[in-house]
Amino acid sequence: MNKLKRTSVFLIFSVSTLTAQFECATDLSSYTVEHEKSEVVSIDCIDSICTGKITWKNGASYTGSIKNNKMDGNGKIIFDDGGTYEGEWKLGQKEGFGAFIYPCGFEYLGNFRNDQINGEGVLRLSETESLSAIWKDGKVNGFGTHFRNDGSQFIGEFKNGKPDGQGMVVWESKDTMRGVWKNGLLDQKSYFKFANGSTIVQFWKKGKIQDKAVYIQSNGFNTSGAPEQLAKMLLKSSLNKNDSVQSNFSLAWYVAAIEYKNQNDLEGASDQLRFAQIFLDPFEETRLSNLLDSEIDYFSDEKDRTGVTQKVEPVNSDQKNIPNFF
Repeated sequence: MNKLKRTSVFLIFSVSTLTAQFECATDLSSYTVEHEKSEVVSIDCIDSICTGKITWKNGASYTGSIKNNKMDGNGKIIFDDGGTYEGEWKLGQKEGFGAFIYPCGFEYLGNFRNDQINGEGVLRLSETESLSAIWKDGKVNGFGTHFRNDGSQFIGEFKNGKPDGQGMVVWESKDTMRGVWKNGLLDQKSYFKFANGSTIVQFWKKGKIQDKAVYIQSNGFNTSGAPEQLAKMLLKSSLNKNDSVQSNFSLAWYVAAIEYKNQNDLEGASDQLRFAQIFLDPFEETRLSNLLDSEIDYFSDEKDRTGVTQKVEPVNSDQKNIPNFF
């Protein structure tokens, strides 16, 4: 006899930028089976290989290979909330390769072991966002690539579901940012290398940007100072004739805003966005300007929803549209 049981958190991330088009609670539970209170309603065996159907009183059902009244081999289960798993089973547990589709629309395709996500797999969050990674007991552990909605990719190391170690963000423009994350927070220095050969170095401490930056031109000449002072000086200099200076600064501080957003610090994120926006021509529409406008609109909506401008603490999972993943 089988009994369906929902266990604790199945997929845990911590980067709030996984803003999928689907609305989904942040606490995505796993779905396991205990073998009581089920009924094998049909079974057909040929040469000791059996297929059939198992049902539960709550409406869940399994169709596929059965051994000793348990799922074993290949089969599909439909849970009472509409979630499905189709793939390999062993002794009543998800084991091997399979696909799990959550009621909210998230799709995981990859390896399972001991009834949980283990090994290589891809989590699809929307048409434009996915995470390809090494998983251990439902968390990202090891190397992973996060394909983001804004067209960028985060490539780096994860530990216990959070970016931890060396990482790099790659943009469609071939601009890159390298840094070190500790427990999900950017720390020490970040190095933006732009396609035109120039570099911006930002300084971080436990996810908070510090009041210092270095701008290195493609010819090796560098200037440092507080970001506001550095920006004013560069805008007044002959470098201002080079449009890449403005776009470089805008991109660097847009990424800084996303780091704050990942921490649910909307006030800090808004500050970084305002700084990023001053470098762009208000009458020119670009990919980056559209991203900035989109984030500014998001923070404005969040301010109206929460009624606060300071750091927003994580809210109840039923109220959030942004999964607290990684």
